[in-house]
Amino acid sequence: MLLTPELSVLSDAKVDFLLSLKSPAIYKAKVNGVSDIFGLKGKERFVDDYHATYFVGDYTDGKPKDVLFGLNPGFDPKRDRQQRVGAFGRWEDYLTFEREFFGRFRDRKVPFYRYLSKFFGWMNGVELDEWKDRWDFLQANLVTVELIPYHSRRFKPPAWFSDEQLKYLGRRLRSNFDFLKTFEVRCVVFNGKSYWTLLKELLGEPVRVNKRLNMYLFECQRLPCVLFDRFVPSPAAGASYADLKKAATMFNDRRRHSS
Repeated sequence: MLLTPELSVLSDAKVDFLLSLKSPAIYKAKVNGVSDIFGLKGKERFVDDYHATYFVGDYTDGKPKDVLFGLNPGFDPKRDRQQRVGAFGRWEDYLTFEREFFGRFRDRKVPFYRYLSKFFGWMNGVELDEWKDRWDFLQANLVTVELIPYHSRRFKPPAWFSDEQLKYLGRRLRSNFDFLKTFEVRCVVFNGKSYWTLLKELLGEPVRVNKRLNMYLFECQRLPCVLFDRFVPSPAAGASYADLKKAATMFNDRRRHSS
């Protein structure tokens, strides 16, 4: 897939934020339109009364960042209540919230980051045990970008993408890569089978992490990349801490040999 610059993530995020405040009917129609693209029904549909989350993490502090490409933000009414439409009156305030995202969760154990925080720590030679240390590390080192920016209670991507779905996801992928040009990136991690489908032309031979999970090590736009072909963490991937430490070690070995 040819990756060419498109509208910036920041531009798209600001447009959605302003629509949600000033033209909520248009915003809801836009979110529901994306649900329709993926044929979502009932509780699977993307939530249209919460702000879109295109990214979280501080890309402005001048420090090199690891980047995690997620599929879309999940949804937890208690955890995400600050992102409900109307909670912020200005784009600048919401932008600050997104940049300070990881620093706001020091007292919470969010399952999604339980394994991934350890993985990114090992990639950087850091052992993270306490939750506060994990959040502090992520705030200093990680930016997450979402392929689909709208929250959902449960969303399982289709096994095969239609032309319309590929067109939407391709644009979002290009926009995210364009965003990476605005700060220094150490590495990029793609999480899940959807990215295998979108990037398979760039991938070489898989590296076996365990019986269920494969990892691909490659470069895209001259950036070192890791792709897991199943969603981590996930029961389907069955990735233990030992599995992810093995994956981080293999990535670091590859980087040393290629430098």
